[in-house]
This record gives sequence, C-alpha cells and structure tokens, in this order.
Amino acid sequence: MPKNATVSCPAGTPTQLTDLAVSVARVVGSQDFHLCATLDTTPPTSTAGSVMLLPWSVLTADLALVDLFPGVGASVYLWAWPLSGAVDVSVSHA
Repeated sequence: MPKNATVSCPAGTPTQLTDLAVSVARVVGSQDFHLCATLDTTPPTSTAGSVMLLPWSVLTADLALVDLFPGVGASVYLWAWPLSGAVDVSVSHA
C-alpha cells in the first residue's frame, strides 16, 4: 500500500491500512469504524482495545500510536473494522 492511500473497507471484517509498522499516522473515514492495531500482519480477532472513529473525525499524525494503543507496541500495523457499513478510509504515514 502506498504511504498515502484511500482504502475501501467492507463492513464486518478488519481491513489492513498499513503494509508496514508505523508509529504515527493521519487517518480519516467517511463513516464510523473501529481503528485497531496489531504488532504484525495478523488481523485482529475483535474490536477490543480499538478506537472508534466517527465519520470525518481525524486522527492526526502528531499523536503517537503508542499513546493511543498502550501495551501493543511503539510501531503497529493499523486496521479499519467498520461494523455498520462499508467505509473509505484515507491513511497517510511516513
């Protein structure tokens, strides 16, 4: 995946947003979804520990993901998991 991309995410399943572990990212979606983090490319099995992002709310890149997902790791793989419908998620990272 490019470092700046819009990813189409179907409802009811986690979709990988980053193809490498990142420590910061800007994320925004057109619908509500759970933002999940893992240490590797294994998809999350639940939304426990995720952060719910509402439509058009922005996770800014000045927030370290280690602070958002304590206990997961300093660099993580990000996943979008929409529950109520498909969502297009824009993600940018270094």
